[in-house]
Amino acid sequence: MREDPTMRDRLADMWIEGQVCRLMTLRSMSIVESDGNFTYEGSAEKVFAPEHGVRTTETIAQMLGPYGQLLNGSEDAIESGVFAHNLMGAFQSGINHGSVQVMRDQVARRGLGMPRV
Repeated sequence: MREDPTMRDRLADMWIEGQVCRLMTLRSMSIVESDGNFTYEGSAEKVFAPEHGVRTTETIAQMLGPYGQLLNGSEDAIESGVFAHNLMGAFQSGINHGSVQVMRDQVARRGLGMPRV
């Protein structure tokens, strides 16, 4: 993995996105602590965080190769199959967190001031 520049770049991207998620959460906490009103921040966080989770899960699955797809109970499963379980649930997380497109519309209207289509 150290020799693969593509994988190193993806890992760097995942770390950067993780920091963006952390800063978005801190921004939301700051708004709550100052009794402010959310405009687009919550929606932006709900769009970005689940998508980051999916990308991170896909990157880990690529790093682990076929072993990352083994579920709990398999002799060679890594970490009791937690990565395979996460991979199966990754795409569902976007649905569980509300429609991403609805959240994108909220960010566009409230955060960027774009008109309703």
